Amino acid sequence: MVGDILTSAVQIITIASATCTLLYKVTLKPMNVRFDNLIHSIDEKVDALGESVDKLNTSIDRMNDKLTSFDVRLARVEESTKSAHHRLDGLEKKIG
Repeated sequence: MVGDILTSAVQIITIASATCTLLYKVTLKPMNVRFDNLIHSIDEKVDALGESVDKLNTSIDRMNDKLTSFDVRLARVEESTKSAHHRLDGLEKKIG
């Protein structure tokens, strides 16, 4: 009687183990492969976005440099215009 119970218990454990192994190989393992592929794809896209952000930052830095250069040039033009305006005012006084 005890031997029959042990035999039945061993059979149940064996069947349960085989079922779990089969379930893992059929469902979980392929899901893990797909999940790994998905993570790899996401990593590649994140890397590409990072590179794009770096390029944008470089472009923004260049634009800021150009704006600074334009500010300097504009200040020179304004000073030159003031100087020309004073000279014209002086000529008006002499002529007028």
